[in-house]
Amino acid sequence: MPAKSFAFLAIAVAVLPFVSAHGDVYSVSANGKTVKALNPYYPVGSSAVRVMNKNELPEAFIEPPQWTDNSKFSCENAGNKPAKEHLTVTAGSSVTVSWRGATDELVHQAGTGNTGERKPWVHATGPILDYLTDCKGDCTKFDATNAGWTKIQAMGIDMGASISDALRNTMKHKGGVGEPYYPLGKGLWAAAKMIQENSNWNVQIPKELKSGKYLLRHEVSSMHSAGKNQNYIACIQLDVVSGGSAALPSGTQAKDLYSPNGAFAKFSIYNDKPESFQVPGPALWDRSSSGTPAPPAEPKPEEPKPADPKPADPKPSNPKPTDPQPPAVQPETPKPSTPKPETPKPETPKPSTPTDGKPSTQPPTEAKPPVKCRQRKRAIPVATHTKRSHRKRLGVEH
Repeated sequence: MPAKSFAFLAIAVAVLPFVSAHGDVYSVSANGKTVKALNPYYPVGSSAVRVMNKNELPEAFIEPPQWTDNSKFSCENAGNKPAKEHLTVTAGSSVTVSWRGATDELVHQAGTGNTGERKPWVHATGPILDYLTDCKGDCTKFDATNAGWTKIQAMGIDMGASISDALRNTMKHKGGVGEPYYPLGKGLWAAAKMIQENSNWNVQIPKELKSGKYLLRHEVSSMHSAGKNQNYIACIQLDVVSGGSAALPSGTQAKDLYSPNGAFAKFSIYNDKPESFQVPGPALWDRSSSGTPAPPAEPKPEEPKPADPKPADPKPSNPKPTDPQPPAVQPETPKPSTPKPETPKPETPKPSTPTDGKPSTQPPTEAKPPVKCRQRKRAIPVATHTKRSHRKRLGVEH
């Protein structure tokens, strides 16, 4: 018996290091519905979450040397192993991802919130990043191994916030060995924020995204092992409804998201300044310019706005009377053609010419003003004549 007991204890101690550094997604929720993930050891049943790796090495997490392998870094080992369901979510609302730890080190510990039957997530230092890819149809038949991923949400470290004193102390004594939280002063890592909020993380689906089937790549990173980042990746099949008109861009393949020799892989939470940390990967999706359908979505709502000024053009209907005015001016010429120009001004020069007889030389000069009168026919009557000419004057000025 003692020999058997010793052998069992030796096996238990040997296994502990392999399971103490991992965890997986317990469930996902959206639109009032919760779907549980399948147990990676007994993946029996139906879920919208693709089966994650087992909680033991070498599968427990993805490390920098594997970042260049699409088959491992897209959805852990489930890139080509779809789930059987979709989780329906309204565009503009959130998907809640609930994580659980593989060990009970933080169960009922201060600062971990209330996780119910779940064991709290166990690592408090690292970013959380979320990507989407279009399944181009049914995600239950979609191979995401070489998919292009578009980043829709990301959090690294918030230098304006701090971890709670309770959780900091819990991490200091975690498992009797401790996993001290850094930085010692200001700075709240996304992973610590998740633990404090019941090991839940909300991912908002862009409201501009057009309806359809998408795969959400939800990635939690742990940086407590200097130079050996641990990435935990869950792929969740979504049915986005009530969406906009924006299509995702082609995206970035998993193997090109981060460099195994880049700043993210080499960052040390113990030696590097926390404020120098840069969220890794491509830029966040610019929903206003990215994707071909996005730009047309903006002019469409703008078109009805100029439609309002068009009915307001009846105000500039004044130019429309200007169109009828040319005919109004033309009939004006026959009316004042002989009687009106003769009575006001032409009569005075004409009788003066026959009575005096002198104007034999001057009449040609006086005959020129009537030519000018003919050119000013519209201006002269408008300026001086009767009510009709006054009305015409108003029309002409308009």
